Amino acid sequence: MEVGREGDVEVTIPAPTVSKRHALFRCSKESSSELTVIDLESTNGTYINGKEVESMASGKLRLGDKITFGDVSYTLEQVD
Repeated sequence: MEVGREGDVEVTIPAPTVSKRHALFRCSKESSSELTVIDLESTNGTYINGKEVESMASGKLRLGDKITFGDVSYTLEQVD
């Protein structure tokens, strides 16, 4: 699932600090409960709990993690 400011993305975040194609969420093939986020060479970065995910690298996510795209933050929660 791709995240970005505009265009052909699944999740749109209309904020100027979010790149057009900012990041990608991916589930592991081995375990659908393992989720990672990949920064797509965004201008203002992708962060997990304040730690930057390197460009084109992935960061593993856990419930309760704070994910930041530019200056827009979300908390990963389970929805039943």
